[in-house]
Amino acid sequence: MSKEELKGKYGKNCNRTSCQRPQATWYNFGSYSYYCESCALMLNEENNRESMRLLGHSLCVEVRQ
Repeated sequence: MSKEELKGKYGKNCNRTSCQRPQATWYNFGSYSYYCESCALMLNEENNRESMRLLGHSLCVEVRQ
């Protein structure tokens, strides 16, 4: 599989182009993609007010399958 095919998929690579860490398990309700923990927490911190207003919860949540 190419990097593009792995990007943003559950358990694969983080959706952030500048990151691409494996084991992305945090779902982003804005991009409908998966992120690694550190990127997801950063996105949550930067977008907390807006995501709480629009979604009623954090932008990214951890998914356990």
